[in-house]
Amino acid sequence: MPIGAILGVGSALIGAGASRSASRTQARSAQQGMDAQLLAQQRAEKFQIENADLAINSLRAGQGQQIGASNAGYNAARGDINRGYAAQNRYINQGRDQGLSQINAGLTQSNNALRTGYDTSRADIQRGTGDAINTTNQGRDYAIGQNDRAFGEQQGYYDPMIQRGDRAGQVYDYNLGIGDQPEGYGGYENSAYQNYIMDQSQNALEGSAAARGGLFSGATIKAAQENAQGLSGQFYNNYLDRIGGVSDIGTAARGALAQFAGVRGANNANASTGAATRVAGMQQQQGSELAGQATAYGNNIAGNFTSAANNRANLYGSAANMLGQSGLNQNMALAGNNISQQNALSNIYGNTATNMANIRTGQGSAMASLALAGGDARQSGYAAIGNAQSAGTMGMANAIQGGIGNVLGAYQYQQYAGGGGGGGGGGYAPYGAAPSYSQPMTATGGYNYGSGGGIY
Repeated sequence: MPIGAILGVGSALIGAGASRSASRTQARSAQQGMDAQLLAQQRAEKFQIENADLAINSLRAGQGQQIGASNAGYNAARGDINRGYAAQNRYINQGRDQGLSQINAGLTQSNNALRTGYDTSRADIQRGTGDAINTTNQGRDYAIGQNDRAFGEQQGYYDPMIQRGDRAGQVYDYNLGIGDQPEGYGGYENSAYQNYIMDQSQNALEGSAAARGGLFSGATIKAAQENAQGLSGQFYNNYLDRIGGVSDIGTAARGALAQFAGVRGANNANASTGAATRVAGMQQQQGSELAGQATAYGNNIAGNFTSAANNRANLYGSAANMLGQSGLNQNMALAGNNISQQNALSNIYGNTATNMANIRTGQGSAMASLALAGGDARQSGYAAIGNAQSAGTMGMANAIQGGIGNVLGAYQYQQYAGGGGGGGGGGYAPYGAAPSYSQPMTATGGYNYGSGGGIY
């Protein structure tokens, strides 16, 4: 082979090797840049995942704390509601019991006051009636006493007349011979009236006889006897008339006294009847007043018990209503507390879920951006590697082609100039033929040429 051809082939091989080395260096640099970008992407993805997990764990921890605080507040509020309900019920029951005590004490005091008033009123009525009856009886006794005294005075006035009349009647009856001689009565002859008449007549007779000087003469004695008999007969009827008049006075006095006795009896009867009527009226009035007092007392006592029963019923009803309202308020407060707790937990869970979704969404967006950037990096890296390998292949092909052209030119020149030549360059393709590649470029190692499998 001519030296010029050999030098041309060597120069072509050297150029192809240099092109191949530069292509390998450029592909390696692109591979390293792509690997660095992919590593940065992996680190960024790991950072996103770790930060998202940390944020989610923080959210979960915060959620747990919020739930704990909400549960603590819920339990505290529930305890406060139950304690308030118990205290309210205790106060309601205490107020009810105190009200019952006041009602019972007021009932007892009112009943005692009514009983005292009833006893006092009853005693006053009885005392007033007793005083009125005593006054009435005293008036009756005074009236009867006055009547008796008036009758006694009349009796003291008329009794001597009656006694004289009775004795005169006895004397009259005796003188008529129809009655016994009254005790101490000496008869008409021994009566003071008869003795007086006889003495007067005898004195007159004796005086006359003495004047004539014949006082103790028989004529004087005879005249005295005749005079005595005459006077006795003359005045006896007059004596009887006088005794009868005295007897009539006694009878009239007895009649008058009997009339006074009748008047006294009537007056006393009227006084007694009037007093008895007034006493009966007073006692009836007392009975009516006592009955009225007893009825009023019974009605007042019954009214007290009825009022106390109504007050107790109202108190129990009011306490029951307040207890019911308290229970309703407790249930409503507990329900409100439950709703608030449910809302709070719902908000906590909802906010946590929203925040976690936002974190995951942000993470997904970041991961998508990183994946997109990684894809772009791979695409750019693989494109750079392909370009470098393609440029190396083209450079090597051009160098080989140029060397082969030089060899062929030299050979043809030699043939033209001197004819013949030694051997042939058997392994080279004819001028203008492309090299043969067994495989296309791989994802990680570039193109493989022949069976070497190495990257340029």
